[in-house]
Amino acid sequence: MPVSSVMVPPAKPMRPSRSRGRLAIAASLACFFAACGDDDAPFMFVDTGVPPPPADAGPQDARQPLPDGATLCTRDRDCDDGIECTDDRCDTDRGYCLNEVDAEVCQDDSFCNGREICVPGRGCDRGPPESCNDDDVCTLDACDEENDTCLHRERDLDGDGDPDEHCMGGEDCDDLDPRISSTASELCDDGVDNNCNGDVDDEEAGGCASGPHDTCADPLDAGRGGFFVVSTVGTAVDYMATCGFGVMHDVVLELEVAEPSDVVVRVSSDVPTNLALQSECGSRTSELDCLATFDGEIRSRALDPGTYFVLVQTTDPTEVGVEIVVSEPTPPPPNLTCDGAIDVSDGGVFRGSFVDVESSTDHACGSFGGADLYYRFTLTETQDVSIRASTGTGDAVTLAVRRTCSDASSLVRCANASPSSMLLHQLPAGDYFLVVEGPTFRETDFTLTIEILPPTPAPMGDLCTNPIPLTIGETVMGTLLGFEDDVATSCGYHYRDVVYTFDLEERSDVRIEVGSSTGGYFFVETTQTCGMRPEIRCVSGGPSRTVLRALEPGTYFVVVESFTARAFDLTLTAGPPVMVTEVEGNDTCETAFDVPPTGGAFSGNTSTLANDYTWACGASGASNDAVFRLDLASSRRVVLTTEGSTYDTVLGIRREPCAGPGGEVVCRDDGGFMMADTLDQTLDPGTWFVVVDGFGSAMSGAYLLDVMLMDP
Repeated sequence: MPVSSVMVPPAKPMRPSRSRGRLAIAASLACFFAACGDDDAPFMFVDTGVPPPPADAGPQDARQPLPDGATLCTRDRDCDDGIECTDDRCDTDRGYCLNEVDAEVCQDDSFCNGREICVPGRGCDRGPPESCNDDDVCTLDACDEENDTCLHRERDLDGDGDPDEHCMGGEDCDDLDPRISSTASELCDDGVDNNCNGDVDDEEAGGCASGPHDTCADPLDAGRGGFFVVSTVGTAVDYMATCGFGVMHDVVLELEVAEPSDVVVRVSSDVPTNLALQSECGSRTSELDCLATFDGEIRSRALDPGTYFVLVQTTDPTEVGVEIVVSEPTPPPPNLTCDGAIDVSDGGVFRGSFVDVESSTDHACGSFGGADLYYRFTLTETQDVSIRASTGTGDAVTLAVRRTCSDASSLVRCANASPSSMLLHQLPAGDYFLVVEGPTFRETDFTLTIEILPPTPAPMGDLCTNPIPLTIGETVMGTLLGFEDDVATSCGYHYRDVVYTFDLEERSDVRIEVGSSTGGYFFVETTQTCGMRPEIRCVSGGPSRTVLRALEPGTYFVVVESFTARAFDLTLTAGPPVMVTEVEGNDTCETAFDVPPTGGAFSGNTSTLANDYTWACGASGASNDAVFRLDLASSRRVVLTTEGSTYDTVLGIRREPCAGPGGEVVCRDDGGFMMADTLDQTLDPGTWFVVVDGFGSAMSGAYLLDVMLMDP
């Protein structure tokens, strides 16, 4: 066997490792057996007769395969991944980077939001929050951040200190209502078992007590104002206010006014509420103001320093929000009387307030008892005068122009609306007084605007002296825009109106209808002497209709009025008088009077008939009733009216089964002139029953029924 030579190179420095240690031991043994010495020769050849091993490839010959995504490196700085919560270094033995997560870097020292985590490739992220859930339904679990711990309190959802009776140790029979618990006092007259003893308002079971702040002996300390929620639940009826809804449950608040101040007290309630401000608790004679409202306020100007009391009363036990605002005092207005009337002759915008203002006069179109303020203006020549008033609360304001301040009979024009306005055309030169009246239920502020304008004539139809002519058989389009309130109608209110006129050549039945395609409610008066009584007929509705039977030849006036300045259509038709048919014995649907296909007018008396049908309107319409039958071969528009009847009627339509619960189709009460009714229905082919009934159970007498059948 051939002899081989082994060349031993000089030693190469290497980092210590376990594998390198083993190699060093092996090399020492090899040297021992080969009789290695301290020869300084660079190389030594030894003929062993064994082929030499292949050349050593260094550390690469033992490396494991690279993990997926690994980064090759030769030093630590090759491994920085830009993530603050990883420890980055190079594993030189393996030749790739190690990026080990360190979640401690991510912690925000908050216990309750949970332990943060470090996500490779992304960095710090939220971990799951601390739930503190102990899976016990009788504990309310919460996280205590301050003490880094979980709290598990006894179940007490309403926070009244008494745990739920369904849990061990609890005795609260209603854990959703803080007024109810085993530790609460039994409140009188609230219909609730407050102390969970099984008895409701039972004085024999230990007695009951009034709710908090029920009397002047226990008022709620309101300090110098703020917002408070008070409850009249369980309170007694202790005091009577000078205004409002009668006997009520009440609570008392005490207010301290340190220096002269304006005071506003507001309430918000879901039931009728009385609100009173008193200087002596419980004393009606000491009331500074009183208001009956749901949501409203009372205001007092420049109250003297002292103690005041707010009395809150409700018709039913409930919670009420009370806000008290104390502010700098303001002086009273100078125009409380005619002598102090403010001159507005030059026009302009004027601000006013009804706070602590008394009612000093009444108006033709205003509300009785509203606060009044006075203004005056002088015209040196004939001019138009525009007057407008509005409140920030949307309440109606009354405007009354007079020639003599204290004389209501010297009225020139009156208007009441929200906002309120009037335009006085061609007002002659002279002195005039304007009275501005506020609502009775609120002390509002308002803005008054006066404009002195060149004279212009009133529009056609604005006055009884310039009515718009009507042609019988035609429909005219009208509008209330630009018109004033000049005619007082018996069935309407003080809204703007427009006047029409027509001439009747022969005795006729006249039908008038006023309506709008956009809806709206109208009042229509028919007279022979415009603006004067007596009137022939006044009806209201949306649309408004009337039939005037057997009018004699002559000149007539029609006055149209509505809440708003809307457009409308007015239709006037006339024809030969229809003979009124007298009817009797039509007591039920079985004995109903048959209405002919042409309709007609029918009279009778329900006093001799029985009560057979009741209704969903008119206090059940349980009076004596008369029945008419309609047999329609096709769909028809049916207009019914009881105008001309002598009592408060109820008008309805029924179908088979006439007396059954499903028989009622429609019912109308007080939908026409005074106590009369009007129905306008489109009915399908078939049999229908029209019933003339009376309001309540004691209305009967002579009636007149008009039946008009038209194409739909």
